[in-house]
Amino acid sequence: ANAFNTVWNLMLDKPYLDGGSEHSRRVAPSPDDPQYYEVSDQTTATKILEGQLNSPGTTTKWSIEIRMSFKDLLARTIFEKVMPQIGTRWRINFSRVERKGLINWVWQPQIQWNGTTYKGEVNMHLPNAWGYLIFGGKEKESKKFEEDPEWEIRMAAINVYIAQHLYFHKFNGFASSLDTLKPWLDNRLLEKSPAVTFFECNNQTFTATIHGALYQAIIRNDRFLKVMETKSLRHSSETEGIVSREK
Repeated sequence: ANAFNTVWNLMLDKPYLDGGSEHSRRVAPSPDDPQYYEVSDQTTATKILEGQLNSPGTTTKWSIEIRMSFKDLLARTIFEKVMPQIGTRWRINFSRVERKGLINWVWQPQIQWNGTTYKGEVNMHLPNAWGYLIFGGKEKESKKFEEDPEWEIRMAAINVYIAQHLYFHKFNGFASSLDTLKPWLDNRLLEKSPAVTFFECNNQTFTATIHGALYQAIIRNDRFLKVMETKSLRHSSETEGIVSREK
C-alpha cells in the first residue's frame, strides 16, 4: 500500500531465489488463472500527518494501518484451517520499497551466513532471517515469552542449505556428504547434531535430514523446511512396529 492507500496484494509460493513465482492480479487478472491471487477480508487506511504528497523539496510524513484476516494469511497453505493459538509463533517481516526499488528497508535485518561469515542482505525474501510474531491473548492468558526451542536445528538446516547452494554454484551439482560441504559451513551450528543424512542428491535437487537430540529437521534444495520432535518420531516408529507385528 502507498500513501494514497492504493493496495496491491502479492503472494509467493516460495522465495524468488528458490524458483518462486508471483501470484497476483498484476500477472493474472482472471480469477480462473492459477497465478491469480487477491485477498477477501482486508482493510487499509492511510493518513497524511505532515506536509503534502508529491511535493518535491518538502518533507511529508504519513501513517498506515492494515487489518489482515487469518483467512487471507493462511490461504493456500497446509495451515489453512488451523488458527493460531496463544503462544503460536510465526516468522514475519515488513518491507518498504521507495523510488521504484532504489531504496529498500526492512523491519528485521536480513542477516545470513554467506559461506564465510554472517552478513546483512538487501533482500526481503529470506524467510529464515525474518523476525518472530508470537500470538498472545488477554494479559492473564498470555504466555511468558520463550525463545524458539527449534532455533538451533533450524539454523543448522539453513546452514546446510546455503552451503549446498554455494557448492552447486561452483560444481554445478549438490554434494552428497557433509565432509564435502565443510569449507562452506558454519560448523559450530552442527556440533550439536549427531548426524546429517543426504538423500535424493543429484545435479538438480537434494534433501537433507539434520538429526538433533530434541528435534529433527528436513530441508530441500527449494528451502522447504520441516521440523519434528525426535520423541514424536520415536513414538511413530514404535507404533508402526506394533502395527506391523500385529499384522
